[in-house]
Amino acid sequence: MRKSALLIVLCALISGCYNVYALSRIKPETEEKIKIKKEWKGSRCGYVEPSKSVISTEEQWKEIWDKMFRYLLSKPELPKIDFDKEMILAAFMGERRTGGYEISIKRIIKTDKEIVAYIEEREPDPESFRTMALTQPYHVVVVKKYSLPVRFRRL
Repeated sequence: MRKSALLIVLCALISGCYNVYALSRIKPETEEKIKIKKEWKGSRCGYVEPSKSVISTEEQWKEIWDKMFRYLLSKPELPKIDFDKEMILAAFMGERRTGGYEISIKRIIKTDKEIVAYIEEREPDPESFRTMALTQPYHVVVVKKYSLPVRFRRL
């Protein structure tokens, strides 16, 4: 049971304003894990500021792709995405002074009200050896399209 539903039940029991029948009608929110169909992940891209995006059109996808690879002399070809059936979630960590940083979309959950993308950001161990170069970690994934709002949440 979700925390909010549990809180309602607790308050109702304490105040005595709900009967057992009313409490039995509280329906827990359902969750469904969303499968990642395709993904791109790396430590160098054109996003120097942290950003999270939901891409739902070909124009947006081209803009994101061009910005991701704007510093490459030979930019990879734009992958085909069927935006009638798919959408893209993108997480950019922003520029970091060294290597060893990573951003990952660890899991994506569909609830009754929204899609939640859980993001993990990792930093290098201060004692570790790392590349002394600017990096811009990113993770971009393709998933089934939903009409629900998307929320990015840190783990």
